[in-house]
Amino acid sequence: MLTYLSTDNCGFFWSLIIFVGVSATAYGQQDTTFLQERDSIYSQNNKSFQDNVPALDTLRPLLDTTKKDTVFYQEEPLKSSVLDTKVEYPAQDSIRFDLRDKKVYMYNKAQVKYGSLDLQGDYMEIDFNKKEIFSQGVEDTAGVIVGKPIFKESDDEFGSEKMRYNFESKKGLITGVKTEESGGFLHGEVIKKMPDNTAYIKNGRFTTCSLDHPHFAFRFRRSKVIPGDKIVTGPAFFEIAHVPTPIMLPFGLFPNQQGKQSGIIVPEFGEVDKMGYYLKDGGYYWAISDYLDFTLKGSVYSRGSWAINALSKYKKRYKYSGNL
Repeated sequence: MLTYLSTDNCGFFWSLIIFVGVSATAYGQQDTTFLQERDSIYSQNNKSFQDNVPALDTLRPLLDTTKKDTVFYQEEPLKSSVLDTKVEYPAQDSIRFDLRDKKVYMYNKAQVKYGSLDLQGDYMEIDFNKKEIFSQGVEDTAGVIVGKPIFKESDDEFGSEKMRYNFESKKGLITGVKTEESGGFLHGEVIKKMPDNTAYIKNGRFTTCSLDHPHFAFRFRRSKVIPGDKIVTGPAFFEIAHVPTPIMLPFGLFPNQQGKQSGIIVPEFGEVDKMGYYLKDGGYYWAISDYLDFTLKGSVYSRGSWAINALSKYKKRYKYSGNL
């Protein structure tokens, strides 16, 4: 059986519904406020925690310091290939230029001047890339080598068969050299010239004979020439007409200075009708002081004769002089 509410009961019912709705709304607002306060506290804690940890972007400058260019690569200065002094190279016959390889070829009475260096010859080749010059003689119609290189630098002068010289290092490799040193003639099969003009000789001879093929000489395998000082050799054998003799020196020391210097006197070779072949006036000169010296010379002949001479000289200008 259904019971209907009266008007008074309906008013009570709607009042109850409104009360419950208002209470629910108030409770919902209170929960939202609580959640918002909770969220703000949680986010504040997170903010303080995040401030103590460095950000990932702060590592980027450290990674940039390992760039390859600053650690593994270093640029080298460019080397200049230009000579620091003017080079003059005239020739009587012709001059041929190789622009691709930077070379110059000169023929017949060619000449190269570079600073104090003066080189002459019938054939020359200049390589500007290597800063080198090469020269040698040429063969004429009779098969004779003519126009051999002649090298001059400061006070040094000598002839050779072939020569290669570097402008930059001032080193040279010379073949078939003949030069005059300390009253004699020095021959060398191969000579290595150093920047200070010191020369190292392989298979050389020292003689007083002026011919290209001397009649007699002291032959040695190794030697060193110190300009303005001396010539030092290893064991030296005396030879006549390219034939070795029993005469031998354990080492050679020849003066190479201006003025009075002690050293070995190289003998002269020749022939006399009555005495035969001879080695004459070989010995030793001793420069005791500026006013006194001593000379010992000896001569031997193939027919049994021999001679020894000793001489001492003393002299002081405007005061005294004489011989002993």
